Amino acid sequence: MLQQLKNIAFKIGLVMVIVFLLRTLASVIVSLIAVHFSGTPGYLMSICATVIFLDIFPIAFAMLIFGGFEIYMKNLPKLYRRPKKLVKVMGNLPALYGIGQSVNLATLLVIFLLSLVFPGVEATPSNSVESLQGATNGGAAQTVIFLLYLTLIGPFFEELLVRGVLTNALAPLGRGYAIVVSSVIFGLMHGSLQMLFYTTALGMALGYIAYATGSLFAPTIMHMAFNSIAGVMAVLSANSESSEVFSAFYVMFLLVIIILTIAGFGAFIKRIPTIRKYQFPAGDAAGLLTTGGKVKLVLTSWTVILSLILAADALSGQWLARLILLPFGYNTFK
Repeated sequence: MLQQLKNIAFKIGLVMVIVFLLRTLASVIVSLIAVHFSGTPGYLMSICATVIFLDIFPIAFAMLIFGGFEIYMKNLPKLYRRPKKLVKVMGNLPALYGIGQSVNLATLLVIFLLSLVFPGVEATPSNSVESLQGATNGGAAQTVIFLLYLTLIGPFFEELLVRGVLTNALAPLGRGYAIVVSSVIFGLMHGSLQMLFYTTALGMALGYIAYATGSLFAPTIMHMAFNSIAGVMAVLSANSESSEVFSAFYVMFLLVIIILTIAGFGAFIKRIPTIRKYQFPAGDAAGLLTTGGKVKLVLTSWTVILSLILAADALSGQWLARLILLPFGYNTFK
C-alpha cells in the first residue's frame, strides 16, 4: 500500500512537470506570435495556443497517467451531473468569494509592506489582468475573445484537471489531504505570486464542494462566476474614463467583500462538524501516516521536487522561457 502511495506522488509530480513545461512553451509561442502577428488574428492565435498548451495537453496527459483517456471521457456525464441541492450549494458562492478576496487583499498588503523594505518587491498584476488589458486596448473583438476564455473555457478545463483528475488521483492519501494538495497545485498553476494564496484558498473551497456534491457541476459554475467578476472589474478598470469614479466603485466593492467575508467565516464555523468527515479514514496506509509523513511522502519524490523548481520559475518571472527566447533574438533580461 505504501508503494502505491509513492507511485501516486510520483505521477502527480510528473503531471505537474509536464504542466509547467507546457506553460513555459506556451509563453515562448505567445511571445513569438505577438512579435510576428498583430491585431485580432494574432490575439486569437495566442488564445488558441494558450488553450492547447495550458488546458488540452495537460488534461490529456493527466488522464493518460491516471487510468486512461477513454475511462475519463466515458465518465464525463457522471462527473458533471447536476447535484440535487444545487441552489443551496450555490448559495455559498458570495461567502466563498468574500473569503477568497480577503486572502487576495491580505496578500497585496504583505507584498506592499515587503516593498517598503525591499524596493524590488512589487504587486504585479496577474497574467489574466495583463492579457485582458492588452485585449481591451486592441478593441472589442479581442476583449470578447479573452472574456470567453477567462469565464468559460479556462474554468471548465481547470476544474476538470484539478478537481476531476488530480484530486481523485490523490484520494488514496485521504480526502482532506487530496483537497489541500490539489488546491496548492491549483494555486501554483496560475504562475503568479499575487494569485497563489487567493487561488489556493478558493481551490480548497471548490474541492470541498466537489466532494460534498460528488460532482464538478457546482465548482465549475462557481469558478466561472469568480472569473466573470474578475473580468468585469478589469474591464471597468481599463475603460473607466474617470479614475475617481472607479475608485469610488472599488471602495464600495471592498465594503461588500468585508460583509461577504464575515458571512463566509460564519458559514465555515457552522460547517466544521461536516468538514471533519473529510479527514483520513482510519485503518488504511494513508491514515496510519502522520501529517509530516504524508508531506514527506510527496516532497521526497524527485518528480515533485522538479515540478516545484519549475513552479518557482513560473512565480519568479519565467526565466526559462526568457532563456529559450534568446536564440530567436529576443533578449528579455534587460
